[in-house]
Amino acid sequence: MTDQIPSAPQPTGPTSEEPASKTELKRQVREAKAVAKANRSWPARHKFLTGVGVAGVLAGGIAVANSGGEEPAVAEQPAAVAEVGTAVDVTDSAAAGSEQNTDSTKGAESEEAAAKDTSTSEEPAEEANEPTETTSQANAHESAETYLNTLAFSKSGLEKQLKFDGYSGKDAAYAVDAVDADWNEQAAKSAETYLDTMAFSKSGLEKQLEHDGFTAKQASHGVDAVDADWNEQAAKSAQNYLDTMSFSRSGLIDQLTFDGYTADQAAHGADAVGL
Repeated sequence: MTDQIPSAPQPTGPTSEEPASKTELKRQVREAKAVAKANRSWPARHKFLTGVGVAGVLAGGIAVANSGGEEPAVAEQPAAVAEVGTAVDVTDSAAAGSEQNTDSTKGAESEEAAAKDTSTSEEPAEEANEPTETTSQANAHESAETYLNTLAFSKSGLEKQLKFDGYSGKDAAYAVDAVDADWNEQAAKSAETYLDTMAFSKSGLEKQLEHDGFTAKQASHGVDAVDADWNEQAAKSAQNYLDTMSFSRSGLIDQLTFDGYTADQAAHGADAVGL
């Protein structure tokens, strides 16, 4: 019986797959570095995903190295992790700079919008200062001012005068309103002017002012404002009549009464002229 030759013992040390495991680990580390570098330009919101991906690759590499019992491959991990940290820091800085630029841009846009709003809000004020009179209205207005600076007019009397001068009804009405006159004051001036040229009874002067276009209240105000001596006015009227024609005492008294003087004032007038 032939003796069997014992088979050679199988090696128990590292297998031929170990070199492949080291190579794989280095390749993974290089890929992790490449991923970290590529992720530097990502927005800040991808920092967490980048860190997780690189950490996963490193964890796989460490597991493979530990299974082969070789420690040199593990020594390269800190460099890879350091680069991941650097990439994250750069990404943070880039994101912060981007946010600052965005804030600056928004601030500039807000100031520009505020400036536009201010310029827009000022436009109505400029428009309000623009003249609103037409040329014909301005001329009528100027004419009305000139008349009131030289003579006393009622509102309706001034409007009639402007129409007589050729202004349209609308322009004349506009000008009379535009001068914003005190018509009571105008009535007083008109009453004073009449008494400076001729004699009037109180009621006769009121009628004259109403004839000139003043209202009854304005005429009454004007007559009261002159504070005339109506006995003196009766005497002046009596003298004016006698300067033009002859009168008996009773006839003169009747005429003065017709002109609006009271009986006492008429009698005073007749007495003043010697009748």
